[in-house]
Amino acid sequence: MTRGTSDAASSVVLVLDAGTDAGCRIARKLLSEGQRVAISDRHPAELTRIMHGYPSSRVLAIAADTEDPAQLGRLLARVCDYFGVDRLYTVASPTLDDENVAETHFKMSA
Repeated sequence: MTRGTSDAASSVVLVLDAGTDAGCRIARKLLSEGQRVAISDRHPAELTRIMHGYPSSRVLAIAADTEDPAQLGRLLARVCDYFGVDRLYTVASPTLDDENVAETHFKMSA
């Protein structure tokens, strides 16, 4: 992390099932707080409503079936490569209450 870079700007959060209403709310909340966010869902059309208004340096959308271990592995590798990080935090369940987002982060390695 370079001097003067905020924690939010230096971390990446991956929101799985971001195409759901709850996933969309979580992703938008994280983006509004300055986080760099990767969003994933089986259907890419559902992700466009999140991406609108944010630069590609802040949000990445990838369609993937995260129940397939091979697709999940490629998703994690792509997110880490895109944002240039060797670790990221994942919100695995968008059904959790938005107010508890910070408590749902756990380290994932690609």
